[in-house]
Amino acid sequence: MNTDVQQFYDAFRDQRMIGYRVDGSPRLDAAFQFAKRHLGGRKTIADVGCGIGIFADLIGREYPSARVIAVDISEKNIAYARKTVAARNVMFDAASVTEQFPILRELADGPIDAFCLIDVIEHIPDDLRAKVFLDIAGTATESATLVLTYPSPEYQLHLMSENPTELQIIDNVLEVATLISEAEQAGWRLKEFRYVDLWLSNQYVHAAFEKRLPLETCDSNTSIARKIWFHFDRIFLRPGRLRRYTRT
Repeated sequence: MNTDVQQFYDAFRDQRMIGYRVDGSPRLDAAFQFAKRHLGGRKTIADVGCGIGIFADLIGREYPSARVIAVDISEKNIAYARKTVAARNVMFDAASVTEQFPILRELADGPIDAFCLIDVIEHIPDDLRAKVFLDIAGTATESATLVLTYPSPEYQLHLMSENPTELQIIDNVLEVATLISEAEQAGWRLKEFRYVDLWLSNQYVHAAFEKRLPLETCDSNTSIARKIWFHFDRIFLRPGRLRRYTRT
């Protein structure tokens, strides 16, 4: 395991993460609201790079019947999470996503329905990111979801220029095209993508991928109200459109 990275996040717990737990974090709140759009009904959810467990705690509370598996490279983070996270359906363990991914497979004891990487993907070395996407896909169910949040490339470049002390030990600029290409090569299909405003406009990226995108009938297309409107339109409105638009 990369000891420099591990030691950085051991220290980062006290420098920054505990403050998120005490004072709250709009960044994590926004990520949680986005993730909820894609996690409903999932039985097993993995929080990869969980830090001190704030996001895993939110997920565990929101989905009490789900099994939440949370891993982080820092053993100090994991020890803190085990002591402070109240949700009882969350399991924590120390593991590096780039070097010890089999630990996550062992913890899951079966395919995983959803993966969350909350401000993690930008901290994975560029030459290892494609492998991580493949590792995740190999541990996922056929209908699994992958939720990612990370600083936008514009914000990362801004930090590098204006405030480099805010950057972490590995903090890459991840272009949108690169993200989508690497994910798709591993079998993930883009479901939703958005730029998110926090303290600055377009500061963060939220993206969700799925292993497959089935074509299914939408509830909105079969609702009673829609059926009533369809028949009303056919009987009363369509004749007028026919007269107007088919005249020669």
